[in-house]
Amino acid sequence: TGDKGGGPPPAAIRLFCERMGISKSDSNIDFSIMEDCTREVMDDASPRAFAILEPLKVTITNWEDDKLEDFAVPRHPKRAELGDRTVPFGKTVYIERGDFFDLEGPEGIANSGRLPKGFKRFLPDGKVRLKYAYVISCNEIIRDPETN
Repeated sequence: TGDKGGGPPPAAIRLFCERMGISKSDSNIDFSIMEDCTREVMDDASPRAFAILEPLKVTITNWEDDKLEDFAVPRHPKRAELGDRTVPFGKTVYIERGDFFDLEGPEGIANSGRLPKGFKRFLPDGKVRLKYAYVISCNEIIRDPETN
C-alpha cells in the first residue's frame, strides 16, 4: 500500500524482492529482512536531527554566563555533501533523562542503588563526553522538590 506515504517506500519493496528472489517452495521469511531493506533505502533520504524527549537540565559551573560556542554538526552522518548545521553550547544544556543515572533518585531507588549491568552513561561523580562537544563531569545534583 502506498496510500499517503504509509508503509515502506517502493524502492524498499523492490530491494526486498531482489534479496528474496523467486522460489517454488513455501517458506517463512523473517519480517526483519523487510525492515532492513526499508532502513537501508530510507537511510540516505532521511534528514537527521537531535531530539530530547525527557530533558534533564545540566548547568556547566565553570562556563561564563553569557558565553556561547557554536559547534558544526554534520546534517547526515554518511552524506557530507549535505553540509553542517550549527549547534550552540552554553552554560545550560539539556541531556536525555535516561542518559543520567542518579543513585539516590527514582532509578536508583528502583535498582536498590545499583547500576544496571553495562551502564556507560552519566553518573554522579562521573564524566561523559557530549556528542560533538566537551567532556563534562557531575559535581552536584540539585533535585526539584516536586519531581525529585
